[in-house]
Amino acid sequence: PFSITGSGFGPFNGTNTRVKFGLIPAPISVWNDSTIAGTVPGLAPGDYAVVIEREQAGQVSASLASTFTVVLPQVFTLTPSSAPIGAPFTLTGTGFGPFAGTYTNLLIGGTTAPISVWNDATIIATVPGALTPGVKEVIVRRQTADGGVADSAPLSFEATALAIGSLNPSTGPIGIPFSITGSGFGPFNGTNTRVKFGLIPAPISVWNDSTIAGTVPGLAPGDYAVVIEREQAGQVSASLASTFTVVLPQVFTLTPSSAPIGAPFTLTGAGFGP
Repeated sequence: PFSITGSGFGPFNGTNTRVKFGLIPAPISVWNDSTIAGTVPGLAPGDYAVVIEREQAGQVSASLASTFTVVLPQVFTLTPSSAPIGAPFTLTGTGFGPFAGTYTNLLIGGTTAPISVWNDATIIATVPGALTPGVKEVIVRRQTADGGVADSAPLSFEATALAIGSLNPSTGPIGIPFSITGSGFGPFNGTNTRVKFGLIPAPISVWNDSTIAGTVPGLAPGDYAVVIEREQAGQVSASLASTFTVVLPQVFTLTPSSAPIGAPFTLTGAGFGP
């Protein structure tokens, strides 16, 4: 958006009253005798003479020209430069302009990213769920209703896959703690970030980009595929599966087998867990 203050603009009179950037009329939202507001039309980068014109019976009255410089969005930093779906990232730069709904987009590999913050120097967005792992181009794009498009120079961003390096332990009873090490887990994001034993999400106590800790959920004895999942806008990214075997506690010996109250006794066996 832009605004012009001055005098003698007169009342608005449709296409006979206009603000031109070079040869291109700008969309107008406010016009009164001292104030005009509108939006910069779709133009290539460069300097443009801005004039106010009134037309009557083919005769045109024009103001003296001011100068407006159209700039492209410029990205200085992209942090982090790699992350899985559903993770936040931040761009800093200049010339992003104000947020304008569907006319302001951040594209990763051609996919529009959800935006949480957009101002002239900072954009905070979320890696979209439809993104497949790999290196993608990131572009800040502004569009105008008259078809103008301004793109920043592309930067590289890597959409990472969830990779399990180790699952410890790999066997045990329900309710015991487990830990997973690996890479690309990203930040915790509530129910959109989960470890599943079969179809059952496990309670989580620690989640960072390389480590997850939790407890084995209540399951019947048997082997279960363990996967890490991240979800964004209904799209799910999952790791390759590891295997965890749920076992029942087993008692081998009970010593002694008889004693009065208050006497110690000992059981030995397997699968008691911590």
